Amino acid sequence: MTPIEQMLTTQAALQKTGPQLSKLSKACTGLEASFLQTMVSQMRQGTSAVHFGEQFGGDMFNGMFDDTLADILAQKNALGVSQAMYTPLASRVMQQAELSLKGRTAPNTEESTH
Repeated sequence: MTPIEQMLTTQAALQKTGPQLSKLSKACTGLEASFLQTMVSQMRQGTSAVHFGEQFGGDMFNGMFDDTLADILAQKNALGVSQAMYTPLASRVMQQAELSLKGRTAPNTEESTH
């Protein structure tokens, strides 16, 4: 395959997999946000500082604060977890799309390992 053919195949695969890659990115970012929310919540338990007081609803507001902070940190890829997951998974999606455009199928890795 010539470099131009390869480029055209890659471009077609990108167009075909665009929605999948977008969903994958959101899922990876969501997983990092969930991890960060747990981490921030656990860190808060280790301090004596109270942000929203101990009155009725204080725990709920602390939880909302933790969620928002985790979402912001995940959007900024603070720990790099989402990117570390996304890169190999996106590569796999692209490879499968390129193979399907060429009329071939990707080998099933689960079957080949058994």
